[in-house]
Formats: sequence, structure tokens, C-alpha cells
Amino acid sequence: MTAFWQWLVPQPVWVILLVVGAIPIITGLAVYVLALSAPVVRWVKPQEIAPPYLGAVTLLFALFASLMMGDIWHRETRVGEIVQEEARSLRAALDIAAVCGAPCDDARDATYGYARLLANQEWRRSWVHLSPLADAGLDRLLSSLKTINTDNAARTSLLTQHQQLRRLRSERYGIMNFDMAPHRWNMLIMLGVLTQLVLASVHVGRRVALTVVLGLFTAAFVVTLVYMAELAWPAADATVISPEDLHYILLVPNGS
Repeated sequence: MTAFWQWLVPQPVWVILLVVGAIPIITGLAVYVLALSAPVVRWVKPQEIAPPYLGAVTLLFALFASLMMGDIWHRETRVGEIVQEEARSLRAALDIAAVCGAPCDDARDATYGYARLLANQEWRRSWVHLSPLADAGLDRLLSSLKTINTDNAARTSLLTQHQQLRRLRSERYGIMNFDMAPHRWNMLIMLGVLTQLVLASVHVGRRVALTVVLGLFTAAFVVTLVYMAELAWPAADATVISPEDLHYILLVPNGS
């Protein structure tokens, strides 16, 4: 399953949502066919099954989904805060370079370049891996500081912003990869499939009841997974960074 998620996550968002949404439908159809098969109809007697006890599995699915959704909301908020801090640090570095003037032109251009690389490579949906291009841009920013006289106070301030940008980038990477480990998704899907089996077990051989009950839960299962996947890999847009800040830090400097 880990290999499956490693393949899925780098895909475009619409592919992720399509695949994630198809999983409950496929398992639901399999359970539906199984519940109407002759061997299962002969072996399972729904009247001998006590539905209240089976509700424990449904409750486990609901509890796990709610806890995981809470983690996703918290994670989305935290990633948004980090991106906002990155944008503030970039703007601060550009302001310092502007005040510094000609000695900081290289640092200014390197900051613009790094900001554009962040926006194109890492501030986008389904991002989970550090971009080598952004790595190079951050190193280029550090190298540009070497051209500034050591007596210039702007050099120290720009170095502080560089260190802040590197720390925030590492923190964002950790949240995006650690907090949504594949085993959580695997567990949620397994509990969902078990719930489908539980619901089907009390309607074995009864096509209409099975279609209604299993169909409604599968629809809810699809909506839950798709909504979680939609929020799991947030992007930096106008809802996270103000349009003014985004325009300021991505503005192409003269002569570049």
C-alpha cells in the first residue's frame, strides 16, 4: 500500500481525487456482488445477526474519520501559517535589499528568483517533496550575500531572513509528509470496507435493501475520502497569501 500512495501523491489533484473516490465504489460493488452470491446467501442468515452489535464497527469508522479530519484541518491551518511566514520573510528580505540599494542588487534578484521557484514548485497542490530547483535558489540567495560588504548591516539582516526561510521550508516539508502518513489512509479505508461488509451482512440476499443501505454508505464514504484528499495537500493562493504580498514577492525585477 505504501508504494500505491507513493505513486498517487505526485499525480495531479484531479487524478488523486478520482482514484481516492473510486476506491469505495470498487469495494462497494465487490461487497454488493458478494452479498448476493449464492454461497453467501446459503451460509449467512441475516435474522441471526444482531444489528446493534455490528454498529460498533460503524462507530469505529466514524470516530477515526472525525479524528483524521481534525488532524487535516489543523494541518491545513499550520501549513497556511508557515506559507504566510515564508511570504513575510521574503517581503522583509526584499524591503531590506531595496533600502540597501546597489550593494544588495544580487541579493534582491536572488530573493525574487527563490520566491518564484517556491510559488511554482512548492506552493502548489499535491506538493510533498523538496524541489531541487528551490534548493538551488536558496543556495543562490546565500551566495549573493557574500558580495555584500561585511560592514553592511543589511548583510546580517538578509542572512537572518535566509536562515528563517530555510527553517520554514523544512518545517513545511515535515508537516506535509509526517502528519499524513499512508498508514492513516490505509486504516480509514479498511474501516470503511469493514463497515460496508457489516451493512451488507444484515441484508444478504435482499437486493433492494442492500442497494439502498450499501449505496448510501458508499456515497458517504466517497464524499468523506474525496473531501479529505482535497484538503490534505493545500495550495498557497489568495486565501492564504494576500494578493498584494503575492504580487510584491513575485514581481519580476528590472533587468532580469
